[in-house]
Amino acid sequence: MEFLVGRGKSDITPFIPGIVMLGYGNPKNTVISVDTPISVRTFWIKSQSSLKQFLFINLEICFITQALVDDVWQRIENEFADHKLNRSQIIFSAQHTHSAPSGYTHYTIYNTPTEGFSSAVLNTLVNGIIDSLKKAQQEFVASELTLKKGIIDLDVDISYNRSLKAHNNNQEVTTSLKKEEQSQAVNKQMNILEFKDERGLSGVITYFAVHCTNILWTNHYISPGNKGYASIYLEEEINKQTGRKDFIAAFNQGDA
Repeated sequence: MEFLVGRGKSDITPFIPGIVMLGYGNPKNTVISVDTPISVRTFWIKSQSSLKQFLFINLEICFITQALVDDVWQRIENEFADHKLNRSQIIFSAQHTHSAPSGYTHYTIYNTPTEGFSSAVLNTLVNGIIDSLKKAQQEFVASELTLKKGIIDLDVDISYNRSLKAHNNNQEVTTSLKKEEQSQAVNKQMNILEFKDERGLSGVITYFAVHCTNILWTNHYISPGNKGYASIYLEEEINKQTGRKDFIAAFNQGDA
């Protein structure tokens, strides 16, 4: 097999009662408790022939910030120097839950609803990422990577375009869609990067266009949203079917 893959999953739940969640920009969208912990899932991939490598880091948060990237890179430089990584070899991705704490950016506009930057939130996220990297580097397993694509029928009501007027203004749209046709105005293709080792399926990275907004701003419980529940379900199901305990599924945000 061409690739060596290390995988890691760690908790990144910053439980801070009263802090505002990121996504809706509503100061009433505060944290009371934790419904389901949020996680980071890391895939560390190395080519055996070219010796090239890269890290794929998926977080169950609303989006990636410069503050987060900078702090993680500083820790990687200090703690993983032997791996000779450079910054361009790291891919950060968020699955876009709206039910996780805010405050992990230095940009004022995103911190306004939660009354400022929170070092506690940022440090929790960074520490969790570093922990997942430490788990991933413990064992690099010979693996096969396969890119797969699947299309969901346009009339399946699984996601919809939240700005139909903008969609209808696209040059390639010849017939404007009506409100009841909103589910046809999105990308219904799911892209899946599949990982297999000698024991079988070991992980997947998926991209699909659906917002994690089915949980509304009236929610007060930390949650990874619909993509997080998809990850948990698939991990439990594959582990049960295969007898593994280490299958990892990262569900990322596609064309939002």
